[in-house]
Parts: sequence; structure tokens; C-alpha cells
Amino acid sequence: TEFYPRAEASAPGLKQHSFEFGPITSQTTSTLSWRNVTVGSEATGPRTDEHVWTAPRLTQSAGLAMPNGEAEKYLFYRGVGNFNAPLSIAHDRARGELKLRGNFQDALKSDQQAKISALWLVHIKPDGATAFRRLPAVTVDNRPDRVLATANSGFAPADYSPDNLIALRAEMHKSLVADGLFGDEATAMLSTWERAYFKKPGLRVFFTVPRPWTDHYLPLTISRPADITRVMIGRVELISPEQRESLAKLSQIQVSDGQWTRKVWDSPHAGKFVSGHSDYGDLGVQIPPDYQTYLDLGRFRNALVIAECRARPTPSLRKFIDLYGLEEFDVPGESNPDRSPSPQ
Repeated sequence: TEFYPRAEASAPGLKQHSFEFGPITSQTTSTLSWRNVTVGSEATGPRTDEHVWTAPRLTQSAGLAMPNGEAEKYLFYRGVGNFNAPLSIAHDRARGELKLRGNFQDALKSDQQAKISALWLVHIKPDGATAFRRLPAVTVDNRPDRVLATANSGFAPADYSPDNLIALRAEMHKSLVADGLFGDEATAMLSTWERAYFKKPGLRVFFTVPRPWTDHYLPLTISRPADITRVMIGRVELISPEQRESLAKLSQIQVSDGQWTRKVWDSPHAGKFVSGHSDYGDLGVQIPPDYQTYLDLGRFRNALVIAECRARPTPSLRKFIDLYGLEEFDVPGESNPDRSPSPQ
């Protein structure tokens, strides 16, 4: 859906560098090809002060330049897909227990195994207090129903501290280097995630992704002989205690009439607000309590609200979903009643 420098893209719904996707299924594929790349350029890329673009530049990597004049310290792309994450995690809140299963049935043959060498359960509270624990390494195979491990999902009050983020980053940095990154590359990767994953409240599991999964779902070829090291971190978002409180509140709240949204378009920050940025600025209009509760749910709020309404429907939830146009997308030909709704 996004890439820089410009590449030759092939994807369903691609029309003049814009995407008009229909339903994305597990069979949907696309490609990007960067051709005639000059490696070793001194160019540093477009000027920007956006952290997400500048953090990855702080490495000793060779610059890249394209014939059209575009240049950067790395090849960037962002995409969407419809396939299972490497891990699926079930949370038994009554027992305070997580059950981990693998999704490697397409990436591994029946006689193959792979190792997830490092996993971390992390809970970041709205005030920045953080608790985390390292989970035991697990060995995966191509059986999706096998429970790989169980883990305690709770933390004691004494486990929380703002300083724990420093310790978490240090552990993750060590694991990234052990998997093959240079130290400055590991630092750049963690810095890129600083705001989205380390400073945003939530309950999440981070884990190193085995190479067979990466090679299967994101195949990579280079035109000249090269030693290729591929290091990825996976992330699974769990529903945090704070999100459950917000969902319970939204389930019973008085729903607004939606008229306030018309005034948003008069704000210079309307674009950021509509696109889902959390730091959208002053909109010049008071956001009603029901919609603020919805915003407090975070990045995957649409999926959370729809899933909550499916499991525990209330008149307030149904009215909110209808009023604000939250949609659940069913993919033709893919029948999985337990699949979580797709977030917008």
C-alpha cells in the first residue's frame, strides 16, 4: 500500500499508483520490484522531521539511489494481508492464563520445526507504568491446534515501573542482535517503534519470528549473490484491562447524535483526526463522552467494539456502531466464524 523509493508494483486493484482493493483473501498476492538500484549512494533521503522515517536512518548502512533521483538509507514498504499471524494467543481471564499456538501449517512441512527464541508479555498503562516478563522459548511445527505453552497473564502492582521500558528494550535489543542484526540496526528498529508500541497503552506480546515463516509469506530475491539475514519481531495485541473497562462503559453509555462531526471539517486538524492519528490537535469542537470512550480504546477500536457487540450485544453498542458506520468485513470464500472482525 506504500513504498519508497518508487518500485514496480503488481497488486489487485492497483490503478495509477493508487489501490482500490476488493476483498483481500489468503490467496491475494502482490509484488514490489526495485530495479537499477545504486548501492553506496551518499544521498540521505527526503527532508523530514517525522520520527518514523528518521529513526531507521541512524545506521551505518549504505545509501540507496534510484535512476529517478529518489534516495534513502533503506527500502521501505507497508502492506496489508489476510493470513494468520505466526502465533495465536487465547486469554483465559478467569484463570489468568494465556495459551499459545502456532500458525506454521503453510510455512513448515510435517517433518519440520522452528524455534521462537524470545517472547515478552508487556502491559503498558495509560500513565506509562510498565510491567513485562520474558516467556519461555517455544518450538513450533505445522500443527495449529497444539498448545505450545501456557503463561500467567497477570502482573502484581509491584511489577509496574516507568523504568521497565528501558529493561525491555535492552532485552529485545540483545535478542535482535542474536538473531543477526547489527547493533545499530537493532537500535534503529526499536526506536522506530518507540511511540507506537512502547509508549502506547496496551497489553501485547512481542516475539521473534522464525525465518521459515518470513520466507514463506514475504519471499525476497536479490539479483546478485548476497548473504541475506532476515530478522522480524511479531506482535499480538491482547485486550487490556483498561480496554475492557472502556468497552463495558460504552456498552451502557448514552449515545450522542453525531452532529458534532460536521464541525470537525472546519478544523485544520480534520485530516489527522479522520485518518486515526491520536495526536490530532484541537478540533475546535467538544468530543462527546461516547466517542471519547471509543477513542480511548486505541488503534484497533473498531474491531474491539464490533467483537464486543457480537459477544455481548447491547442497545448502546448497536446504536453506536450504526451511527458511526463501524463495519465488519466478510471475505467471500473464507468461512471462519471465529475470525476477529477487521479493524478499519
